[in-house]
Amino acid sequence: MFKRSLIILLTLAMLCSVGCSNKTTVDNPDETGEITSPTPAETEPRFKIPEDAVMNDTQKEAAEAAQEHLNGAGVSRATLIKTLVDEGHSEEDAIFAVDLFGIDWMEMARGTAEFYTYYMPFSYQGIIDHLKYMEFTPEEAQYGADQVEVDWDSMANKYIEKYYLYGSFTNDEIITELTEAGFTEEQAKNGLKEYEDKLAEDSSLREELGLD
Repeated sequence: MFKRSLIILLTLAMLCSVGCSNKTTVDNPDETGEITSPTPAETEPRFKIPEDAVMNDTQKEAAEAAQEHLNGAGVSRATLIKTLVDEGHSEEDAIFAVDLFGIDWMEMARGTAEFYTYYMPFSYQGIIDHLKYMEFTPEEAQYGADQVEVDWDSMANKYIEKYYLYGSFTNDEIITELTEAGFTEEQAKNGLKEYEDKLAEDSSLREELGLD
């Protein structure tokens, strides 16, 4: 129950971070999985339909729809195919359109992991579970988590700051929640120590400035 609620909270918070910002576009993984930061003036899509592609009318429609989705947030192959089918394209056309772009899905998983861990405090296991939830294969999800450059101790600290800053929790309760969210016990303890050190530093600074 906790994990299901957490997924909902993470998704809503991430969407708000993205959708409520003043940025014209959102940093997203390109065809290599790299996160790019396009300028407001940039209109060239990162994913393009190959110029030499031979398609019939329905395949072209599916390819154009796939291109639009690919130039949004990170997406897995399975999810993109299902999305196209749900929009009324045949499964055959959907598969053709998705595979037309020659995407390295391992790198897409890595770029998506970078995207989500940039906006939200995930654990190593948590980002693997989230990528699987997005229908990346287990191998792609594992690769994405392995390749993303994250200090998991600091990520645990950020997790505490986001969800426990204003609550009344004991250290043992926080560590238990962190381990349930996928952090190791060591990461949970290190993150808690980093959090407590920061609180002590902030309190000391306030005293020096005469704010308390």
